[in-house]
Amino acid sequence: MLHHQTPIITRQTALTAGFVGYPRKMNTIKVYLDTDAISKLAKNDASGEVPSLIRKQGIEPMISDLTVQEVLHYQNTSRRALIGKFIVDLIQDGPILAPISTQILWGSLDFAEGRGTFRPYRTKKEDWVKRLLLKRSRFSTKIIEELNERRQHEDNTWDCMHAEGRPVLQEMISQAGGVRPTIHDWLGLMDSNVIRSLIVGNVAPEALPKIRGNEARFLEWNPVLCCFAEQLLLAIYRHAIEPPKVASKKGPKFPDYSHGAFAGLVDVFVTDDKRFSRALKQHVELFPKWRYFVCTQTELIRVLDSGQGFGNAVVQKNILPLPSRS
Repeated sequence: MLHHQTPIITRQTALTAGFVGYPRKMNTIKVYLDTDAISKLAKNDASGEVPSLIRKQGIEPMISDLTVQEVLHYQNTSRRALIGKFIVDLIQDGPILAPISTQILWGSLDFAEGRGTFRPYRTKKEDWVKRLLLKRSRFSTKIIEELNERRQHEDNTWDCMHAEGRPVLQEMISQAGGVRPTIHDWLGLMDSNVIRSLIVGNVAPEALPKIRGNEARFLEWNPVLCCFAEQLLLAIYRHAIEPPKVASKKGPKFPDYSHGAFAGLVDVFVTDDKRFSRALKQHVELFPKWRYFVCTQTELIRVLDSGQGFGNAVVQKNILPLPSRS
């Protein structure tokens, strides 16, 4: 089941929501930065050069609403303000991508209306978000409690997979003669009722009649949903089917895969979370159709220091072995 997340940004209707501009601007590389990477870049960029270098070198940075929520969760106001200012300088006019649940909900309405191409949704409230990110004082107790409750819910949901989900799947494997499905067999569930339930439970009710029976087409039409579903199945396999020594509760959690869903929209995904990085690399190895490359903020800085962005042939060979997605 998809982990729902209430966007901190006021929800717009699907028909009036802003879109990330597609097709891409000429000569740009789309790069998604998750919260870990953003935090380290902000901390290490004392001169404030990174945002301008990114823009000058034809790199289009993208962050999501989830990053905004995670940064606002920081109770250290100095740290929050430092990272908030970095984000504001980095994105300028955006985009801040709406959360996955919104991408699915609003996308289902567009799909049902027959719109030809999926265009990811962004918020229209970016000025308000920037003011929150730049705020140096403490938030009200109510806001802090809401953020803490959301984080606790995320942790509890993920822990539940190990406490309840793993024993159930292990019992099913035992009843089947102890034969564990291969990872490729497991990923065959993309065409099963598991994914249909994921879709049906998260689309707009008025769009459901036109999506029933067309779930596979909707999955392919919405790359955010497709990317998330694949990563979620891989996560369940790692944490609930592989042997206990391989599985780990300390691995990537639902918020990580909520970041990872946007890998389907970009050329490069930047994260400093080692476990999550390994999970993303496994994903792209199993699904070559996702032509994104995973790198760290250190590697991103090395690209920027080259002065040529990702267009430099040497940098492409060493950092970006996969061709850019069109």
